Amino acid sequence: MKSDTLTTKQLTTLYIFILFIFGMMLTSCTMYKLTERQTVIEYKLDKLYLEYSYERDSLLIEYYKKQ
Repeated sequence: MKSDTLTTKQLTTLYIFILFIFGMMLTSCTMYKLTERQTVIEYKLDKLYLEYSYERDSLLIEYYKKQ
């Protein structure tokens, strides 16, 4: 006959999962406001990374076209 209770390993996994979800909810729902300077820096970093990504992808496409 099969037991309907959870094993210790299953309970531990369930607790870890619940803590993980709870932690994700806390970090995603925290309210913090960036200063104007921080916002400008974040924007510049995002813009530079996007430009870098486009250039890298273009170079990779060129490289693989030549092969």
